[in-house]
Order: sequence, then C-alpha cells, then structure tokens
Amino acid sequence: MQYIGFLSLLISYGDKVRQHWPVILAAYHAMVELYKVFDKEVPGSSEGTLQLVQFTDDELNAEERLAAMIDGDRPSLASPGRFRKVFDFLKASGLLDVLLGKVLGS
Repeated sequence: MQYIGFLSLLISYGDKVRQHWPVILAAYHAMVELYKVFDKEVPGSSEGTLQLVQFTDDELNAEERLAAMIDGDRPSLASPGRFRKVFDFLKASGLLDVLLGKVLGS
C-alpha cells in the first residue's frame, strides 16, 4: 500500500478516525519505545539519516483533510508528514499488511 492509500483508508473511516487516532498514536509510541528498550532499530525510522520526502499534492490534501477530521474545531497541526511516521513504521514492521488483512478481511 502506498502512503496516499493509507491516508485514504483513514479518511474513509469518517468520524471513527477521530475516536481511534489517539489509540493508534499511543500504540505507535508504545511500540517505538518497546523497540528502543530492546535496543532494536525502529522499523521505518529515518533517525540519523538524511531522507528527503517529497509529498504530492494529493498526499498533502489528504493529510490536511485527515488532520481536520481528527482535530475537529481545534486548529490542526499543519505539518507535512504528520501521519507518515506511523505509516512508515507499520509498513516496515509488517504490521500494515496484518492490519489490512484484518480490516479488509483478506
């Protein structure tokens, strides 16, 4: 799955994404800390490397739309790649395929 597909999938959940994003984010942070505790490289982490990611207009628009859905009336954090760390981790760790299999019933 490409990043734009991940964003589109999250957007497709509508209001549920607002309810569940904090849980997804908490799980992501807990997994990253767990990798660090065991001195393992965090999957999808570009820490310590120079990595330039160029976002497409579609990705930026989807991020903005998703941020507005999650943040509601609060000012949203306009930061390109806000959701990319989670996507990169899930993809590199293999969890994205597992979750998609469960969600899509594959």
